[in-house]
Amino acid sequence: MKLHLRPVAALAAAALLAGGLLTASPATAAENPASSPSAQHPLDGPVSQLSAAEERVLSRLESATDTATGVFDAEAALAAGVSDSDVADYAATYTAAGNDVVGMTSSVDAQTTPQARALAAAAATCSGARGYTGFWGWGWQTALDSCDTD
Repeated sequence: MKLHLRPVAALAAAALLAGGLLTASPATAAENPASSPSAQHPLDGPVSQLSAAEERVLSRLESATDTATGVFDAEAALAAGVSDSDVADYAATYTAAGNDVVGMTSSVDAQTTPQARALAAAAATCSGARGYTGFWGWGWQTALDSCDTD
């Protein structure tokens, strides 16, 4: 009995493909269009937008932040007209994310709201991880840090 390699190779490839499809992780599965947001299916729930005044404050806070070095200058934000409590809240959450703040005084820091302190505490305790997680039989896996995502 002579064995033909082409049919055996085709059967082996089909078996590998079927096995891969049956064991694919949800992370690599196709997205369900019915459950994803789009123009036809927007997210449900309340939507919040910043007022013009809040946009100006955020712009001033961002102007006082050097994203290249990860440093927020509290003095510069105060000089730009941002309130003590807004500077304190921004500084609390910015340092909780692992960045630095310069020019912060204790009187301004005392203005931090309880909500900002709670948010900063939650950010500081986030234990997400990112990086290589291994080979799972169908490909290399890499994790994204949930603490870093928007």
